[in-house]
Amino acid sequence: MSENGVPEQKQKISKARAERIAAAKLRRRRVTLVILSLFLTFYIVISLVVGVWVLISFNSVHGKVLYGVRTVTYNSKNRESVLTSSTADQSNFGYGLYVRADDLRELCGFSVAGDRKKLTVVLPGGGDYMECFAGSSVVVINGTRARLSQPVLYISGSFYFPMILAEEYLTGLRIEYSEKEKLCRISLENGEDTVLGFRFKQTRSPAKVRLPEQ
Repeated sequence: MSENGVPEQKQKISKARAERIAAAKLRRRRVTLVILSLFLTFYIVISLVVGVWVLISFNSVHGKVLYGVRTVTYNSKNRESVLTSSTADQSNFGYGLYVRADDLRELCGFSVAGDRKKLTVVLPGGGDYMECFAGSSVVVINGTRARLSQPVLYISGSFYFPMILAEEYLTGLRIEYSEKEKLCRISLENGEDTVLGFRFKQTRSPAKVRLPEQ
């Protein structure tokens, strides 16, 4: 008998049982830590893979048809005069084909104002205007917000418009693609005298336009 009246054999059994329980708890904790470590490692690896994929998809033009961009006017005899010309490297970014806002301004004759965060474009002869924001796909056309499938970019001191903006929201332009020349040519539809008739297309009503963060 032990001093507290409990048989020594029972004490040994109780001690052994407590040790087994403690060992089992320790094993469970270790297994839990291993599972958590594996889960966190898997999560980190997946996050890195997704992050790299997104970065590559937005900043790589591998496998795409690369076009240069040329802005031109036509005179009454339909002769082409080149205003500006940009190479494929200067026109293609990870999001797609772009035209420099200043080049389009030289063709269309609109005025611009703003800074590196926001650019306001005002068309001549009617007061139509467009506001766009660097790094944002949201544009405001005559007070109505719309969202493009590609963002407006600000690179090396210049704003760049995605070509889809010119195709979907600007009237009075002739946009032609040449697979042979790998060239996108932008001109006024009816010659130099159409500048004052140049307009933004009518946008959808505000109620039908989603208003995402800029």
